[in-house]
Amino acid sequence: MATMLNETVATVISAKQCKQILQKYNEEHETDLKLLSFSVSPAEEVKGFLGEYFHLNLLCTEATEATAAEAEVNENDEELCEEESNERENDDFEEDFMGQSLKFFIKKLPLVHELHEKVVIFRKECRLYSSLLMELQEYSPQPWCPKVYLSSSQLLVLQDLEDSGYHSLNNKEHLEESEIFAILKGLAAMHASSLLYELYDKTIEDNYYDCLKEITVHPDIPWFTTGLRALLQIAKLHPNFQEEVSQEFIDKELPYHLKSVYFMVNPSPKYRNVVCHRDTWGGNIFLNSEDPDDAAMFVDFQTCRYCPPAIDIIFTLFMNLTKEERVARENEYLHYYWSEFKRILAANDDDGGESWGLSETEFFESYEEFKLFGYVYRALAVTILNVPKEMVTEEYKNVERTEPLLRYMEENEEFRLLMDECVEDVIEAVVEIRTKEESF
Repeated sequence: MATMLNETVATVISAKQCKQILQKYNEEHETDLKLLSFSVSPAEEVKGFLGEYFHLNLLCTEATEATAAEAEVNENDEELCEEESNERENDDFEEDFMGQSLKFFIKKLPLVHELHEKVVIFRKECRLYSSLLMELQEYSPQPWCPKVYLSSSQLLVLQDLEDSGYHSLNNKEHLEESEIFAILKGLAAMHASSLLYELYDKTIEDNYYDCLKEITVHPDIPWFTTGLRALLQIAKLHPNFQEEVSQEFIDKELPYHLKSVYFMVNPSPKYRNVVCHRDTWGGNIFLNSEDPDDAAMFVDFQTCRYCPPAIDIIFTLFMNLTKEERVARENEYLHYYWSEFKRILAANDDDGGESWGLSETEFFESYEEFKLFGYVYRALAVTILNVPKEMVTEEYKNVERTEPLLRYMEENEEFRLLMDECVEDVIEAVVEIRTKEESF
């Protein structure tokens, strides 16, 4: 394991905090391990918007009389860890003292001003992990998020999923059928546990309103509004929409319909709401390496919302599949999700579904009603993820995206065709919505 300088380790985590982590581990596994030393290394494979990431390794031993003296950790010695750990490893210390190595994952708030948006989002996620998500897991037949071992205003220590036999889908552009099924199974477990929690315990929106706020799809979020302006301009230049009636539609009606997306991600007054992850792309998904049929595990809950479950399914299918893949298997994936969702609820609730507040008809209806969210979000994501990284500056993301996008569309035909497809999908979806409204 790559190591860090002692003074750097001390800025990440302390010996006292490591003992707290080990105490929780002991309670969970009914063991009696004592901390010998700890080490921290950067999680260089993890890329994310929020926080700094590290791997934590605790070297422990059973609390026996023979090793008790060696196992004692000085509460005030914050530099216990690295230097001593390396020396002991070199002397085969682990073997001599029957040492046991425990691995965890650290997410740490970077050094930013107290009023920075990252502080608010980080603390929202910490609260979710340490309270609501763990409470929901009690109603779930299988885990769908990592266990939390320490949560504070600056630090989050979680189960190391890779060490637990899971692998990330971080580097996969498009997911395979079996991987989509695993994701849908994990979402069904999360959504069902949310519904059961409210049936038997608390009201989620009332008790966790302050940490389930919108941070990505909102009229005050620059990356989204800047993207919408660019999308409208690209639509005006689309070769299929140059007739006067089409141009008038883009100018006068399309902006109004695009703004309706803001309401789709809010708690719905019409459909049953549950806790949704809302960011199920490869880097936030872990699959069981030994059992491909097992439910997926999810990380990074900063965009978590209380909204209809269809929103999570739409995000998953629209963001992880090509249009052709999604259209070909969409109905199958929806029925698979619903069957898993219903199976979990039926196993925990004996009233035949009368108290669920969500029927199969309502689920499929909500999926169709909110599909515009998928089309729009996919289009905006393409403007960020499918352009050269050097293009994606703060100016590009949050101030002016239109001109750089148009230039890149002229330079790259493949990208132009993809953007044209996204725009066509958005406009066709809006026309379909308008047609349904006019029929009533």
